[in-house]
Amino acid sequence: WKCWVKIMAFDMWFDCDNEKINCQISHEDERILRLAEGNTNFSTLTWLLDNFYNDPVIYPNVAKSLVVELNNLADYFAKNNRKQSITHCQKIENFIRLSVEKMQVIHCISD
Repeated sequence: WKCWVKIMAFDMWFDCDNEKINCQISHEDERILRLAEGNTNFSTLTWLLDNFYNDPVIYPNVAKSLVVELNNLADYFAKNNRKQSITHCQKIENFIRLSVEKMQVIHCISD
């Protein structure tokens, strides 16, 4: 089992070349992502947030949409003078983009 120094809201991982690649979404990351909730331009991100505590599985086709929406959300933050929020999007986007490139399914577990 794993013990995290910070309390994580959500852990995501996928298997790649005999190792687990993971990304941890903190409660702060979750708060930033929730700014997109309910916006029709972020329907896949809203799906993820709606299922946040149901331990969703993210298939590559869904992951592709999440990459686009996370990039668009980062652009929105850049245009609206919320640059401090961009790194939260980029961290998650980079992880999901790698899963898409490797055609791997992302597994999730929430706290």
